[in-house]
Amino acid sequence: MKIAMLIKNFVKTGGAERYAVELSTRLARRGHDVHVFAQRWDPDRLAGITVHPIARLHRPRFINSLYYALAARRLVMREPCQFGCRALTHVVAVSEGTRRDILAHYPLDQAAVRVIYPGVNPPDLSPEGVQSSRREIRKQYDLSDEDLVIVFVGSEFKRKGLRYALEALALLLRNRKDDQRSITPHLLVVGRGDPADYLALASQLGIGRQVHFTGLQRDVWPIYAAADVCLLPTLGDTFSLAVLEAMACGLPVIVSRQAGVAELLRHGYNGLLLDDPHDPRLIAESMRRLFSDQSRTEMGCHAKETAAALSWDRMTDEMEALYHEAVRQRTGSQMTDRARRS
Repeated sequence: MKIAMLIKNFVKTGGAERYAVELSTRLARRGHDVHVFAQRWDPDRLAGITVHPIARLHRPRFINSLYYALAARRLVMREPCQFGCRALTHVVAVSEGTRRDILAHYPLDQAAVRVIYPGVNPPDLSPEGVQSSRREIRKQYDLSDEDLVIVFVGSEFKRKGLRYALEALALLLRNRKDDQRSITPHLLVVGRGDPADYLALASQLGIGRQVHFTGLQRDVWPIYAAADVCLLPTLGDTFSLAVLEAMACGLPVIVSRQAGVAELLRHGYNGLLLDDPHDPRLIAESMRRLFSDQSRTEMGCHAKETAAALSWDRMTDEMEALYHEAVRQRTGSQMTDRARRS
């Protein structure tokens, strides 16, 4: 099957980008003829994949996005890269919430919009390997074995709710109970973005020594190994692959209901759900619930079990089946049209 994959950045940083890379790579391994139309790509991810370069405009991002959409469509429809696409038959959403949004804003048949969750395949590290990564990362950021490390993974800090995470951490430190004084929580922030305003806020809140920015990380798995909890009080996310990755590593997660991944969680069982991510008190209370080693271990085990059912191979199976269904529908429609003309 000849498949066109349209993604501006064919790299493994970012949820949509990771989805495209993992799917394209697996489809190519299965013998499909995969063509990627991108402005930027990782040369290490191109085995069996044909790349069609699209120029990048160094203008405001929305202008470049519009240019990319028009240029990609023109290339896809042009020989010799003719994919025969003439009409939309299916739309894939990464969560039920996203599916509802699509149906609310576009005149599509409900049966045409399918939910296929992303996948995750954590590295197969030995317990010794995990502990080695944990020690190395904690040493790098001057964190002790006793510190409670809460990891926040995501660029676009404002939308992901970093401000509320910082305010919650300040509340948590101020209001610790006597039997919790020996536990010092730290926030490890992973992602692309200017930390200046947030470092200033952390200093103003008196938690400057408890907040650490790592920048964008190509390999985030050692960060998860060093962490005890994953926090994402996002104000809106179609899914949030970072949370699923943390779950696959056995971390208990605190996430807002506005994230698509929240559909996989049962409050208090495999994670903690935030009804209002704008409320630092609610976030702080959720953090406090995970001060207990037993609570973190039990919730983390259940989170890992949930994530284990969502592999990238499972996702590829579902996408491949949908591609075949779309081809059958198109073939049947063409045969009907020919019959009518005859």
